[in-house]
Amino acid sequence: MYFARSQVRMLQRDMIYSFDITIFLFYKVMYLENTYNYFTSIFGIMLGITLFFIICALFSIVFCGSGYFLLKKYNKKNTKLFKEIQTPQYFGTVLIIIGIVPYLDTIIRGLFFNIGANIGQNVWEEMY
Repeated sequence: MYFARSQVRMLQRDMIYSFDITIFLFYKVMYLENTYNYFTSIFGIMLGITLFFIICALFSIVFCGSGYFLLKKYNKKNTKLFKEIQTPQYFGTVLIIIGIVPYLDTIIRGLFFNIGANIGQNVWEEMY
């Protein structure tokens, strides 16, 4: 009777160990699949961001380039660019402003950061 119990316990222990190995391998495979999914997701996100910036750059090139073309083409001979402005040149100026719109956030942030730093420095110098 004692021998049969020990064999049963050994079989139970072996089944638990094999079950643990199966769970370990399952989680290892799931970890690899999750890692693959993470890397593909990150690659897709970075590709989307890159395409967004490429589209913004093309938008700016098209609008600013066509605006500059209108400014140069309809400029009167022997005059500076904005001295005697024609109607198509107004349209060209508007196109250039539209082409700069995606970068206004960066321009304004940089401008206000420098203005704030100068004001802070002046206030500090006045106080001390």
